[in-house]
Amino acid sequence: MKALRYNKNTGVKVSNFIVNSLPKQSLRIKLLASGICATDMKIVDNKYYNKEVLIDNVILGHEGCGIIESTPSEKSHLNVGDHVVFETVRPCGNCEFCTQSYTNFCKNWSHIGINKDGTYADYIDLEQEQVHKVPSHIPWKVSVLTEPLAIALHSLNALKHLSFSNMAIVGPGIIGILHLIAFKLHGDIDIDVFGLHSDKARLKTAADKGAKTVFTAESFSNKYDLVIDTSGTAEGFKKALSLTSVGGICRTLSLSTDNTLSASDLVKSGVTVNSGRGITKTDMESAVKFISYNYSLLDGLCTHSYSLDEYEMAFENVRSGVGIKSVFRHK
Repeated sequence: MKALRYNKNTGVKVSNFIVNSLPKQSLRIKLLASGICATDMKIVDNKYYNKEVLIDNVILGHEGCGIIESTPSEKSHLNVGDHVVFETVRPCGNCEFCTQSYTNFCKNWSHIGINKDGTYADYIDLEQEQVHKVPSHIPWKVSVLTEPLAIALHSLNALKHLSFSNMAIVGPGIIGILHLIAFKLHGDIDIDVFGLHSDKARLKTAADKGAKTVFTAESFSNKYDLVIDTSGTAEGFKKALSLTSVGGICRTLSLSTDNTLSASDLVKSGVTVNSGRGITKTDMESAVKFISYNYSLLDGLCTHSYSLDEYEMAFENVRSGVGIKSVFRHK
């Protein structure tokens, strides 16, 4: 069996994966697919913002779906053969943020693919509380999108109480398109999507999924009450800020550490900046419910699949913006 591991000194390589005895209170999941995320790429490219938490020789990957192969001897709410997805972060439950229900800001989190072995392998063992059953008829190409969908639903939950007449999304990657789908389903609102000239294929998908207009132009005079930056870059955040009306809200999900913006830029914009970090158990539960009833809305978003041995090609294609969502497919 194989796994794709990361080492701070030697980089990424495929190695043998040894299946150990199942930890108490854990489930063993035979993975069907694991998503290649921007966070994974930052780790691979040595650009991750929080390098001190990375452990050497960790199995990368945190998105995925699979089938339960083994359950603990104790009673479980899940059964062998169940089609499941899972939360990527296990909060401690005891720190000051966890006790205030801000579990996505937990000080002592355990994160698969970062400080705990992740999904770029044939199997993963997870605590029962992290695992969620999805209907068996949901295609793996949809269920593998559950965790990134939860990020979009986290944004929707944070912003749905606000009043805005128009909206834009900067970045037509998978997170941007999932935001588009989630916000369009929630309410009848016009949403424009912005990308680079290299994003033409992705922008076409955004148009197919309900964007009012898609743009690649650098200059644009319209302003929006709400702009969501899903680009993952400082330049994308700067673009999003420029598109936001005075008094409007600009939400960014970027973890970029580039110094493209200053405090002066933010003050002069007259914009309220809203940030999103991670997801909670509630977000994941909402995502499971969403795909249970609306999975057809996510058709066509998982565009490329690779074996673990093809990781170099997979990573290069992701860097180049090929397709919408790329995954490793496990046999």
